[in-house]
Parts: sequence; C-alpha cells; structure tokens
Amino acid sequence: MDYANLSSELIKISLARQKIDEFSVRLRELLAVYEEAEATRCFIAECEKMSTELDNERKSHADELRQINQDINHLEDTLKGVKGNKDSKKEIIARKYDEIERELRSTNQLLRESGVPEEELLSREQFLPLIEDELFSLCFPLILHSVRNFAFNFEIKLNETIIGTVIGVIR
Repeated sequence: MDYANLSSELIKISLARQKIDEFSVRLRELLAVYEEAEATRCFIAECEKMSTELDNERKSHADELRQINQDINHLEDTLKGVKGNKDSKKEIIARKYDEIERELRSTNQLLRESGVPEEELLSREQFLPLIEDELFSLCFPLILHSVRNFAFNFEIKLNETIIGTVIGVIR
C-alpha cells in the first residue's frame, strides 16, 4: 500500500468526517428551529381554539344580554302603561269626587230646606276621605265603603226627613 494513496484516503475520510460533523450541527440547528416552529404552530392552534371558544362565549352572553334588554324594555313599557292607567284612574276618581261633593252640597241644601238641623247634615269627612298618591291602593276600599255608607245614610236621612215633614204637616 502506498502511503500517498493511504494519506489521500485518510484526508478524504477526514474531510467526510468534518462534513458529517458540520451536517450534524446543521441538522441539530434545523431540528431546534423545527421544534420552535412546531411549538409556535401548536401555540397558534391553541390560541385559535381559545379565540373561537371566547367568541362563542361572547355570542352566548350577547344573546343573554339582548334577552335581558328586551325584558327590561318590556317591563318599562308595562310600567309606563300601568302608570298611565293609574293616572287616568286618579283623574276619574277626582272627577267622581267633584260630582259627589256637588251632590253632597245639593243634598245638604235639600236637607236644610226640609228642616234637618245643621249638625245632622252630611259632612265631607264622613264620605270623602282624602286620597294621597301613596295611599291610593289603601284608601280605595275605604272610599267604596264610604260611598256605600253614604248611600245608606242618605237613604235613612231622607226617610227621616220625609217622615218628619209628613208628621209636621199632619200635626
């Protein structure tokens, strides 16, 4: 064997070894970059998944908020209607009170003309309790009761007056 050939072969083997070492270094660098890229890809996939879940959650809450807002709007509309109804009923009650007061004055005038003493005349306090906004619901049954009593007492007073007038005429 020739030393020159052997030397040449050893140099080739040495160069091949260097190239293999360089290749191994480059391969390890490539694998490190690939692992980083794979980790980034997994992270992006996880983020996209989480983003989709959060978006679905947001839509779910948006539907719930929309429903809550619809319920609030419906409740406000109902409340406005009830308040309007309450106001119109208060106006009706006020008109009826005025009518009853006029009738009370007229009735008392007739009772006076029929000879009923002033202390026995019908009074506003007997039949027309004051209604305040806060007490409307509490006073309304009282008003109905007073009006019923008014009608009953009026009938009794009227009968007493008629009987008294008839007896006075007979004597």
